[in-house]
Amino acid sequence: MNSIEELYLGGNNLVDMKPNDLKNLINLKFLDLSENKLIGDITEFIESLSPYRFQSLDLGENNLYGNLFGWIGRMTSLTTLSLSHNYLSGPIPLSIRTLTRLVELDLSDNNFHGEITENHLSRMSNLKKLDLSFNSVRLIVDANWLPPFRLSYIDLSSCCLGPKFPKWLKWQTHVRFLYISNTSIADEVPVWFWHVFSKSRRLDLSKNNLIGPMPKSLEFMSITQLDLSENQFQGLIPKLPKNLYELDLSRNALSGFLPSNWKYLFLGSLNLKQNLLNDSILKSICQLEHLVFLDLSHNFLVGNIPNCWRSNLNSTEKNYSRRWSSNESIVKAIALKSLILSHKSLR
Repeated sequence: MNSIEELYLGGNNLVDMKPNDLKNLINLKFLDLSENKLIGDITEFIESLSPYRFQSLDLGENNLYGNLFGWIGRMTSLTTLSLSHNYLSGPIPLSIRTLTRLVELDLSDNNFHGEITENHLSRMSNLKKLDLSFNSVRLIVDANWLPPFRLSYIDLSSCCLGPKFPKWLKWQTHVRFLYISNTSIADEVPVWFWHVFSKSRRLDLSKNNLIGPMPKSLEFMSITQLDLSENQFQGLIPKLPKNLYELDLSRNALSGFLPSNWKYLFLGSLNLKQNLLNDSILKSICQLEHLVFLDLSHNFLVGNIPNCWRSNLNSTEKNYSRRWSSNESIVKAIALKSLILSHKSLR
């Protein structure tokens, strides 16, 4: 079938592909062998394909090993390359810069190491998705570097970007998903960041050493999922975005009062664990009808648990409620599945 241009075999149980299996597919442009159990050296596998007219190659979630040297720079027709969740190693070669047509690059969850500089990326003007997460690579670019691309998806989790906050993100005004968790940043989040990423849907800046207050402009952002946990943010929690569904501010140094605009929110998950909050649990928090997970533990909250969290109890829950509290004020909302108030959270 040497006229085939597209071949999708992802999500099967393939464990071996002999060199002769695909050698006659000389017109192949799109190949997806992801989510299989392919084992072998990636260089030998690539060389067996005559793949240098490929536009899309997805070998993610297999058991391939080896490195990118020798072959990666010759695949200049690629627009999509995914090699995620394998056992690839070594540095990322400078020859990757010849892939000027790339729209999506995913090298996540491998064993790559070394440095990536602006020279690696300076020709990728078409790039929209960049995923280098969960490798031991360090991204080093000049503070005034102007990226040639405008990304919509960035995942650099567990790479090294710090210690200063990466200024090149200032030019990424179209990002919808940003993951820079555990990237060794020890700095204050610049004011421009909250403006540039005001239309983003998902922001994850967790497990860094970010300092300073949270922005008052947070209320006007479009975020649905925000994770700022395990940093050093201080001060009050500002009013929250109306579209926010998941919020994790745990393990910071936030203090004072809880936000007062709960009634406008659609929060399903709220984690404020291990801060310095010393407010009462406002009754307005009961207006979070979609709340499934709530963790206020390891704080200094005062007052009573609101009496509104006891709707739609079944018979088993009612019996438990009587044992737990004489007035049946069990902490149970229509949707609430998990409530954590442990370790002196109430005084």
